[in-house]
Amino acid sequence: MPSFQDNSAALDKQAAKQALGLDPAMPVICMLYGGQGSWRMKELVETMIAKPMQAQLLLLCGRNAALADTLRNMDIPFPHQIVGFTNEVAKYLGASDIFVGKPGPGSVSEALHFGQRMLLDRTMALPQEMPVLKWVVKHGAGSAFKSRNSFLNALAGLLDKTNRNQDPVKPRPNTASRQITSLIDGIFSSPDV
Repeated sequence: MPSFQDNSAALDKQAAKQALGLDPAMPVICMLYGGQGSWRMKELVETMIAKPMQAQLLLLCGRNAALADTLRNMDIPFPHQIVGFTNEVAKYLGASDIFVGKPGPGSVSEALHFGQRMLLDRTMALPQEMPVLKWVVKHGAGSAFKSRNSFLNALAGLLDKTNRNQDPVKPRPNTASRQITSLIDGIFSSPDV
């Protein structure tokens, strides 16, 4: 993930929004459920349509072309973009204020890199992702939801915090790839190896 290893965490969010044709003054929610997408995204969008909020939505559907087509055919009453598979996830996350998705370690790391508020889907968490979800909630880096109602309530709270710039989330750049070589060097220079 080279795009998450540069200075992109310090980018100008308003300029990133404008580059995507979004309103720089309005919050952006990025919904991402991995490279294969998930029909859960459709459920959540339907939930948002039933109770519209002042926000823009980026729906990254991955390789799920059927999902992208279905979303394009929905009457979504707020600004949105529907994106199929892309290698430019950093561009979309860099323009976003809130990340919604499953608690995969890659997605969470990327959202942390940009200092985003996170809303993680408990129903989509794989057993190996539960520790990630628990870490995010325990450290105040985000919250979790199960039902449509808990999703709406949590999202409304995050949008309110975003609009008031309350408790801004500090970016946590991912430097793991730069640390790996020194860790490996340390292992092989150990007398026990």
